[in-house]
Amino acid sequence: MDQIHHFLHRHHLMLTGEEEVKDGVVCSGCHKGLPGPIYGCSDCKFYLHKSCADLPQEIQNFFHPCPLFLTIRSYSYKCNACFEDGSGFSYRCTRCDFDMHVKCAQRPTIKSEGEELIHHFTHWHPLTLVEQKKDIEVLCRICEKLCSGSSNYSAYGCEKCNFFLHNSCMINIPRQISHFFHPSCPLILLTYGRYRCRGCAEESSGLAFSCGKCDFQLDVKCALLPTVESKGANKIQHFAHQHPLALRENMEFGSEVWCRACGDNCLGPCFGCGRCFFFLHTSCASEIPQEIHYPFHPLHPLYLSPLLPDPAHPTFWCPACCGRHDRFLLVYRCAKSITTLNYFRGPEYRQSHFQG
Repeated sequence: MDQIHHFLHRHHLMLTGEEEVKDGVVCSGCHKGLPGPIYGCSDCKFYLHKSCADLPQEIQNFFHPCPLFLTIRSYSYKCNACFEDGSGFSYRCTRCDFDMHVKCAQRPTIKSEGEELIHHFTHWHPLTLVEQKKDIEVLCRICEKLCSGSSNYSAYGCEKCNFFLHNSCMINIPRQISHFFHPSCPLILLTYGRYRCRGCAEESSGLAFSCGKCDFQLDVKCALLPTVESKGANKIQHFAHQHPLALRENMEFGSEVWCRACGDNCLGPCFGCGRCFFFLHTSCASEIPQEIHYPFHPLHPLYLSPLLPDPAHPTFWCPACCGRHDRFLLVYRCAKSITTLNYFRGPEYRQSHFQG
């Protein structure tokens, strides 16, 4: 075939022999010289090795759960598999801001060789079974607990990268989750050099559940914290607050604490964030809905959210009860209008107004 229509270029590409290629011409994809026959568009100075032109447009790689599409990057990037810089060709997931070198995408994967050598999507190198009697002082990158050599805590690791995982953690970790902190997009498990967790606001490195499009990362411990539906949990992630909430006694703080949902004093155990002085009764934490449908605002749902502090206006007006309330309380708001409702703990009010 003397010409092809390639998905990476709008014009037809003509097959050109090696003797017709001018000096200094390089492949637009791999940026290497052009020995042998090439496909090219001389008007646009766009050329591809025949082998590069034959690369598949779309691949599925064990290292990333989304399909990856062959693109030519106009600037340098960092490969999410080997963490080395790249340019030109990339197998890319735009939604997750994930790039792989072509050579990394083509690398054969080791699924398993018995039970001593495996390849896991959390790490680029093969992971070897840690000897049971070997004394190691390393932490599992998922649960952050010590990797022991006992059979109850068998672990796999890459000593070169100081990367270790408990076998149980490795089996149970999901590749993708949906999280109420970032409901608009799924979060993909990726490895980072440095990032700041949007849950606990701490800097971290290694594994994170990430949305590349929104530059949003949650470390594993925050992303997989129990929710309020988990019975008996001492620490939960709740949609009403950006940080984890720990089960606390109000006497820990030396002063009265107030529930941000109903406004009453927390007399017994409550879920709280001491750093932000944010507290919820255990009952309010379990009963308060994240989203409601209000009959007098039928066009849009209302979502639970805090109001920003405003020293000039310490209270707000609730159109449902026609009363003014302290701004420290959580409210239901419409993201597309100015409708703001107070939250009431009374079951009759919730049933008649919130559940619509």
